[in-house]
Amino acid sequence: MTLEEVKQYLRVEGNEDDALITHEMAAAESYMKDAVSGYAAFYAGDDAFKAKADMVMLAIITDLYQDRVGEKKDLGYIIRSMINQLSLWEG
Repeated sequence: MTLEEVKQYLRVEGNEDDALITHEMAAAESYMKDAVSGYAAFYAGDDAFKAKADMVMLAIITDLYQDRVGEKKDLGYIIRSMINQLSLWEG
């Protein structure tokens, strides 16, 4: 996923938030790698897994971007459910 794709998803124009969004992208990817065993191999070799993982990462990035003051304490049910599905992925 590229910075431009994420900015389009977030509907962000300009580049003043590029560093923040890039940092949030890295955080989302790190979260997924820690939450899902075999993440890198599945992401590289399974298009269905990659599509679902990208949606989860976009949702995480959106949460981080919209909640910059840190009021929200957890990921929503749908995000947690999708991460669980990915963690049980057998390919």
